[in-house]
Amino acid sequence: MAEFPHLRRLLVAAMRALGRDGDLAESHLNVMCRLYSPGDGLPLHFDRKTMFCEDVYGCVLQNTSDRVLEFRLTARSTQQVLEQYFVEEVPRSMLPAVRRCAVQVAARR
Repeated sequence: MAEFPHLRRLLVAAMRALGRDGDLAESHLNVMCRLYSPGDGLPLHFDRKTMFCEDVYGCVLQNTSDRVLEFRLTARSTQQVLEQYFVEEVPRSMLPAVRRCAVQVAARR
């Protein structure tokens, strides 16, 4: 993180704003930065449970896409949608997904 001091400050501030202590645990920190243009997006997909054993946070710097983030919680046996959330991705918005993210389907719609 020494190579990205602005990103480090943003991550610490975001964690503190969400009620965490701001410890980044940098030895095993995983950060993804994505840029979406109008028309770009991710198809519906399942996150692997083993990928996220810690809390997951999202932070929107700027939304240049014409889509929003969608989360679905589905029944395992029938794939029936039990819960569905659409997240408006406005600049400076943050969202925590405390371990629950691993069982949801995410897509940009």
